Amino acid sequence: MTFTTVSESRHLDEILKLQKRNLRFGRTEEDIRREGFVTCEHNLDLLSEMNSPYPHVIAIEKERVVAYALTLLSTMRNSIAVLEPIFEIIDKLSLESNTNSMDCYFVMGQVCIDKAFRGQKIFYGLYNHMKAVMSPHFKICITEISSYNKRSLKAHANQGFKTVHKYISSDGHPWEIVAWDWS
Repeated sequence: MTFTTVSESRHLDEILKLQKRNLRFGRTEEDIRREGFVTCEHNLDLLSEMNSPYPHVIAIEKERVVAYALTLLSTMRNSIAVLEPIFEIIDKLSLESNTNSMDCYFVMGQVCIDKAFRGQKIFYGLYNHMKAVMSPHFKICITEISSYNKRSLKAHANQGFKTVHKYISSDGHPWEIVAWDWS
């Protein structure tokens, strides 16, 4: 298994295929509970734009992308509607704390591992590689997780993420914003 960053357009295509297989919609509730899910569906243009200047982290096995963790900078805050609230909440948390605690952050926009490769600590490999690549530029990695996605919440907590805020979106869906402080 090789952990690296996206460097070829085929990597983006493979991310999109893996993402499509793991979207919440069209799957059984039992499968969602057991395996987890991803919420956002990207297109190639958006995924490509998100990949610069800090490329997405991927795991490759036999020349195939089997896992990914997407990079999303605050400059793209209006590019994905379902993720807009996370940036508004981060802004509010920074103002309320009167500190720079939320400065110098980026959002991990989505993490996904091919079903055949789960349970092999790839999740931690992705995040450890992301930290190695991103920590010279950022102090905090932030993401949000559906409160229904217990598998993801547990894995993020085990990686070192702490819940910094919980909220209910306008459609009634519960979310947790979690942060991994590298400072």
